[in-house]
Amino acid sequence: MRKFLIGIAVVVVVLVGAAIAVPFLVPVEQYKGRIEAEVTERTGRAFRIEGPVSLSLLPKLAVELNQVSFAGPPGARSAEMARLGKLELELKILPLLSGKVELDKLVLREPHIALEVDAQGRPNWVLENQTAQAPAEPAPAPSEPSGQSGDRQAGSLPELSFGEVELVDGKVSYFDARSGAAYEADRVNVEVLAPDLERPAEIKGKLVFRDRPVTIDSRIDNPRGLVETGASKLAAAVAGDLISVRFDGELANGQGGPGARGALDLGMPALRELVTWATGADPGALPIQNASLTGRLEANGQRVDLTGGTYKAGDLEATGNVGLGLAGPRPKIDAVLSLARLHLDQYLNKPGGAGAQPAQGAQQPPAQPATPKPQQDGWSTEPIDLSALRKLDADIKLALAGLTVKGVDVGASDIAVLLNDGRLKTTMGETALFDGTISGQVTADAAAAVPAVGIDFRINGVQAEPVLTRFAEFDKLAGTARAVASLKATGASQRALVEALNGQGSITFTNGAIKGINLAAMVRNVGAAFQGQAVGNEPQQTDFAELGGTFTIQNGVVQNNDLRLLAPLLRLDGAGTVSLPPKTIDYRLQPRLAATIEGQGGKQDVQGLTVPVLIRGSLTSPSFAPDVAGLAEELIRNPDAARQQLEALKGKTPKDAVKGLIEGLSGGGNQPPNQGASDPAQQLKGLFGR
Repeated sequence: MRKFLIGIAVVVVVLVGAAIAVPFLVPVEQYKGRIEAEVTERTGRAFRIEGPVSLSLLPKLAVELNQVSFAGPPGARSAEMARLGKLELELKILPLLSGKVELDKLVLREPHIALEVDAQGRPNWVLENQTAQAPAEPAPAPSEPSGQSGDRQAGSLPELSFGEVELVDGKVSYFDARSGAAYEADRVNVEVLAPDLERPAEIKGKLVFRDRPVTIDSRIDNPRGLVETGASKLAAAVAGDLISVRFDGELANGQGGPGARGALDLGMPALRELVTWATGADPGALPIQNASLTGRLEANGQRVDLTGGTYKAGDLEATGNVGLGLAGPRPKIDAVLSLARLHLDQYLNKPGGAGAQPAQGAQQPPAQPATPKPQQDGWSTEPIDLSALRKLDADIKLALAGLTVKGVDVGASDIAVLLNDGRLKTTMGETALFDGTISGQVTADAAAAVPAVGIDFRINGVQAEPVLTRFAEFDKLAGTARAVASLKATGASQRALVEALNGQGSITFTNGAIKGINLAAMVRNVGAAFQGQAVGNEPQQTDFAELGGTFTIQNGVVQNNDLRLLAPLLRLDGAGTVSLPPKTIDYRLQPRLAATIEGQGGKQDVQGLTVPVLIRGSLTSPSFAPDVAGLAEELIRNPDAARQQLEALKGKTPKDAVKGLIEGLSGGGNQPPNQGASDPAQQLKGLFGR
């Protein structure tokens, strides 16, 4: 920016010198060539005056140039960096006699300014010709006395005083070849009020960007210091109907290059319209309508920090420090924030893009043909894109006061997010949830050739029923849960991740119930049916003191060998597998009556003859059947119980025996019509939500 302003000063000084000297040296029609050559030589850029030139000495020294162009660097996207419809310059004559330059008026009419950054990051407004560093003094007229401006340090601006400085009906464009970003503002009108370079300057302006007006109001305390050393106090405000920015601080040069530090206030009252306006694309309905931030800004070419900040997005509010590092191979976000309690339901329930009306004036993409949905039981083979994790690094620490989601109050938590070179680790400390705590860690590796993910979690003392009901819509299990698991998988799609899932864990529920089925009644009914006894009508719920087991997962197959249920008068064992890739189950349950009313910690003291149950087939529609082979093993294992059941069948016809057995299994017998328990298989299916 310093070189650019010096370049402008060079043009002004050359014009002043030419205006003073040329009338004494060459005819007026040759002014253009002399001015063009002088500016071109000093800036290293072609300067052309394609329209007429006028010059007058009285009552003021006035120069008017029409259709002026200033070239960009070689290879630039736009051949011209600037083009003016007209340049008007007026100087006071008397100060010139004492060697001072006082501009009475400088007006740039219909300027078109094209700012560009090339693929190597070089801006086109930096003048490479180093002769522009030290503008020459005006070429002396025969009677011009020597001034003192030559005593100023090389590279500094000459002594200038200003009157009216305006930019009228301009257009400014910006293009960055590195990102392809392109912006354009028109109807640009700027007025500069600066008596001289030693006193504060005020810059006021208006422009239109994408059909919306924006106003600019700023004050520079030390214009000369800003241009020559990059240091000055600055107060600036940019305002529009969709955004407002205020800065009050100072600009300075430091080790990181030109920078700024001071108070920043940013307001965004309509986020959706703002995003549409700034990017040209409608993001659809957003859960958050407005946002703002305040804090102390410190920024340079290598880093941007906002300390002591307050950040608001809708009803969400956070305080703390946020930083963005720009010196590394990737941008890095650093943040230490404290967040008030989050009420997520009001955002999760708000409409998203589907069915929402587009923002006014937004261009809508053409309708796309419907894509076939994956099968209900299938896993998606669509590639999972984790490339965003390689775009930046992050070290974020959040102190969350708590959150409410689906009506559930979750306690305070500390969350840490660490992202480095495509490797993400998110850690959540112990967090209160339904009388217990949860904690865990999630990892994702996008740096490897094949993406990898992992999850480790611990649940301690959490009431299972409200959690499962509200988050999984499963209301058939109650109890206090304890669980721990460590899972890992690699793969580029959902299916690949499931097929490569490995890990282990354990889960235990205590002092709870399985709702929708009474396992003890089912087991007792079998014995009662064999013995010809009446079968009672009991509540369809299995209370237990303990239910749990351990599991391992290998390549997507979950193996459990030690499922155990301890309940008064009932024990249940289970073992089998769940294959996640095809979503199938092969599991065996072994219920037994116990000779004790002890539950948790009770002995496995069982009696009677029972029928094991096999659960097989699809997880979405499993089948349930008695294990005949298991029953034979039971007869061999427990011959006394088998003998008792056979004795109970004496004197009965085969038809009556079978009928009694069926009624026992179904919970029938002497119950009134329509009040017996349902088919045990149907009860078991009910546990699966079927």
